[in-house]
Amino acid sequence: MKEVHIPDSLFSKINPSIKDIRLEFEHGSLREVEITFKDSMLISDIKTRFALSDTVPENIMEMHYGDNIGSKNKPVNPKYTRWLTIYGFEHMGAGDVDCD
Repeated sequence: MKEVHIPDSLFSKINPSIKDIRLEFEHGSLREVEITFKDSMLISDIKTRFALSDTVPENIMEMHYGDNIGSKNKPVNPKYTRWLTIYGFEHMGAGDVDCD
């Protein structure tokens, strides 16, 4: 897996509420996008801002709001979050890849 962080200088051009964007690649394909916001936001506002719906698109495995287990600063109100994580496909370890 290769992890890439988007430079801070680009956040204001994408959306000023973003603190960090991390991209994770596996076998040359984008597997995960993790967005951290500067402050807690209503999940409904995130969905509106980024034109997301409750239905996961066909090319996305799953999306999580606030499911960043590495952080100690989780919001108390479940309607708010500081994170959006989008998974394209499940992690494939070295033993999971078919090398025929």
